[in-house]
Amino acid sequence: MKRILCLLLTAILLISVFPMTMSANTTPVLSDISTHWAKTNIEQAVSKGYVSGFPDGTFRPNDSVTVAQFLTMMFLSFSELNDDGVRGWAESTLSRIPESPREDFFTNLSYDFSKGTPFYINHVQSAKLLGVINDWEFEGRYDEALTREKASKIVNLMAVWFDGVVHEEYAKLAITKMNDFTKFTPGWEVAGAESMIRGILLGYPDGSFQPKRAITRAEAISVIERINNNKIRTPITVNLEGVPYSNVFYEAGRGPRIHVFANWEMKNVYDQLRKDLQYATGAIEQFGASHYYYEDYEMLLEGIEDRSNPSQWYLGNIYYDMLISMSTNTYGINVAGAEVRFERRSDSLLRFLNSIFMEKGSEVHQLIVDSLKDHNNQTLTKVDKIIENRQVVISSNQGGLNILQISISAYADR
Repeated sequence: MKRILCLLLTAILLISVFPMTMSANTTPVLSDISTHWAKTNIEQAVSKGYVSGFPDGTFRPNDSVTVAQFLTMMFLSFSELNDDGVRGWAESTLSRIPESPREDFFTNLSYDFSKGTPFYINHVQSAKLLGVINDWEFEGRYDEALTREKASKIVNLMAVWFDGVVHEEYAKLAITKMNDFTKFTPGWEVAGAESMIRGILLGYPDGSFQPKRAITRAEAISVIERINNNKIRTPITVNLEGVPYSNVFYEAGRGPRIHVFANWEMKNVYDQLRKDLQYATGAIEQFGASHYYYEDYEMLLEGIEDRSNPSQWYLGNIYYDMLISMSTNTYGINVAGAEVRFERRSDSLLRFLNSIFMEKGSEVHQLIVDSLKDHNNQTLTKVDKIIENRQVVISSNQGGLNILQISISAYADR
């Protein structure tokens, strides 16, 4: 008898995830959502066929959702039946992803949208391929109820493919929008804030996020619909008055994003760097607050292709002449060891150093020139100096790459 009951329960759960067979243009009437806040989203999801009601005609919108059910519904929502009757990525899904990641991570990899054994296994594999979950994250626990804080992490990592990244420091500004942010598992509150900035997984009217609460079927459906449709999102607004930020590009094919700098000096130096790019030769690639300087556009494309192929990451190929980045409270500079490549970027580097140092930009530039010679002669010992009250550290790359690394501390705002 217990075995029979278990089988019946399993069957009911599966029916609630996988669509029931319906005639064309037929939408079942669900008896318990007529006044529910998620009625429109639920009906939309049911009509798309990635979720259905229960045999008794209910949807049970306030029931909790397991990790397995959420991943299954989410990935099914991204799919459609091809002409050969096999389910694959929907064209509407692929059209939202820039060409390079679309080819490298979606169309050139194998995905299976069919029901496996257990029913969710293929969608778990899809989530792992796309970095939405880690290999170890939910192993042995896919039947557990999915909490809102864990759902926010899944949602954000999936949304990156469609909408790009949200700068972490920007997301941190939104944490206090949740009056119960201290109830998050430490570190997870950033994911909650980011999901609200995206307008995908929202807080409650009382200002809480309730991170430990299990996400409901209605919430899960609403979240999935918002992932698929930017127009129905309601992003929160973040007060940026007095905040040192700039709009920067993180990925090719997507618009600029807000990047929050450690202090006003770094923001001003970054803005000056952007202006100085008009004097730079060759090709420039921007990713966040980092700029890669290449000999030409062909070399830039080779570098991008190399980065997209994991088998090439550790072969030591350096395609850029110079990299300038602004992370946390430090200016970082990588210079390719070949002297001809440095010479191409020497003027750009000097202009950058002059935007940081009041009087001794040329002195630091010469220090880098001398260190590069020692680096190429394999005689460089680590340089660590204080210049204009800034720490300047120069060293050879320890990973076997032919790169001179320079770190310069940024002032704390006065």
